[in-house]
Amino acid sequence: MLDFLNRKVPALFREELDKGRRMGLIGTSDSHRRNPRLCGVITGIYAEELTPEAIMDALKEHRVFATNGSKIVVDSRADGQLSDQVISSSDGSVDLSLSLVGTKPITGVRLIGIGGKTVASFPGNGTKTLTIEKELTKLPKGDHWFYWAIEQEGSSKQYSGNISVAQGNLAWSSPHFVEVK
Repeated sequence: MLDFLNRKVPALFREELDKGRRMGLIGTSDSHRRNPRLCGVITGIYAEELTPEAIMDALKEHRVFATNGSKIVVDSRADGQLSDQVISSSDGSVDLSLSLVGTKPITGVRLIGIGGKTVASFPGNGTKTLTIEKELTKLPKGDHWFYWAIEQEGSSKQYSGNISVAQGNLAWSSPHFVEVK
């Protein structure tokens, strides 16, 4: 199932990251449902406060994550920084961390890097929470990006029309950018 996680993120997105473009992942849909909250996706936002200005700042700074309807909190950091901060590394190392709080047990997580390749995989622990610490070392000089692909228990059912509120099981962090000098 974890292969499905990577296929759901469009190759075009990964290709643009490979070209050096800095972007975040948000949940959007054109499902054309009559009720917008039934659209099938959710965007999580790291806003400093609940104001329109703070939400717009978070969107502009790519402090966001995406789900396919999954209710989950994704806290992803590189060297303690949220996404969209370029992390400089002189020795080719970076500490990546992920903290998850879901509504269903977390079944697996993958760390995705340049070219959409899996850097590391982690099984779930049978609970609705999971914390992962991953140190990457000996990264070659140049620019790198990494994001997390998360799967909760269950499946992503596809309904026609407005039959049900979207209740997916997948989530993705926005990428972290690492520059090795």
